[in-house]
Amino acid sequence: MKKIALSIAGFDPISGAGITADIKTFSDFGVYGVSVAAAITCQNTLGVKSVYPVSNNIIIEQLETLLCDICVDAVKTGMLYDAKTIDAVCGCIYKYKLKKLIVDPVLYSSSGAVLLNENAVGLLKDKLIPVSYLITPNLSEAGILCGFKVDSVDDMKKAAKKIHQFGARFVLIKGGHLTGNKVMDLLYDGSKFTYYEHLKISDKDKGYHGTGCALSSAIAALAAKGRPLTEAVSDAIDYTTDKLQRPLDLGQGSYLL
Repeated sequence: MKKIALSIAGFDPISGAGITADIKTFSDFGVYGVSVAAAITCQNTLGVKSVYPVSNNIIIEQLETLLCDICVDAVKTGMLYDAKTIDAVCGCIYKYKLKKLIVDPVLYSSSGAVLLNENAVGLLKDKLIPVSYLITPNLSEAGILCGFKVDSVDDMKKAAKKIHQFGARFVLIKGGHLTGNKVMDLLYDGSKFTYYEHLKISDKDKGYHGTGCALSSAIAALAAKGRPLTEAVSDAIDYTTDKLQRPLDLGQGSYLL
């Protein structure tokens, strides 16, 4: 039987990120993708113009209509925007006992737009992270969650330990913004670290749109297929790196994956 992965995130009209980008990634790994829109964004390759959250009643209705009919093998959350959205999503996660939850804690867009209200960060830590299988913050997101700046591998290790204490089973800190020509990502399971080092791909002076979505949704797809997490992370990094080497130049701004 074909494996199914669910994306709960924002809708991006150019499909560079959000639910439509996630479904493309699920398909690349042979997993059937289903989705629930948590917000509607107006954006293009130049940046985010505006964000409109979907009401929590509609989010719950989308989820319950979907989950009363099919069983999903993994779930990935992306942009959730506000506290009401997180509360609605968590209620369904608890009710349907959803497993293999991959949390991409999207706080800002690559162009700097706020994608999670500041007053919702506490609820993210208190309700969503504790039921997550994996959380995948970048350096900036890890710093906001932990309350200190994260800009070195030692900082990443400290942040991973602190975020693990929030209740996540695994923590993947993405080191894409470290200085130098190499990237160091690290995975923490509560007792040991696994390191993933790879060459940094040049942004070609335009930047990239959707790298975090590609990575987290690739991990979710592989988790749905039952891959051990250390292998899933490695393969997802390879997949995202390959996408970065062959980006789509469709607009006037950032490259798409």
